[in-house]
Amino acid sequence: MANMRQVNPTPFNPTPFSSTLLRHRIYGRSIHLQGPQTGFTLLEVMIALAIFAMASLTVMQVSGTTLSHQARLKERMLGDWLADNQSALLYLQAGSRESALAYQTQQGETVVDGQPWYWRTRAVEGDNRTLQAMDIEISRKADFSALLVTRRIWLPAPLAELR
Repeated sequence: MANMRQVNPTPFNPTPFSSTLLRHRIYGRSIHLQGPQTGFTLLEVMIALAIFAMASLTVMQVSGTTLSHQARLKERMLGDWLADNQSALLYLQAGSRESALAYQTQQGETVVDGQPWYWRTRAVEGDNRTLQAMDIEISRKADFSALLVTRRIWLPAPLAELR
């Protein structure tokens, strides 16, 4: 066994900066150098951070816009439900003994989702003797300066007009 040669497990690497640890003496201090330098330069890191910052801002802007649209859609949906309720009430009033009440201008306040909502119904002048158009307006302001929902429905004309 004495005549067996030991084989180096790592092959010889002739590059000046091999993966083996080199030691140099500079001004009495030893410096440890390892193989070729790996990692990112400062410029690469700054570019990566700039790209990440732009992507983050875009995501934040999109999520903010989504939340804004969600609030408007909820408000619009609640206004549509209130207009549907007022339509049903007008249809019920038109078919009852109190049918004259259905064709008058009415307005009121309803609390939906803890917030006051204002509604107004008005008869629309027309030439049709068998149908009466009614407009339903829904607003969040008592003076109806900003309408959220407007809807026109058609009711059977009052009995007095059919004679």
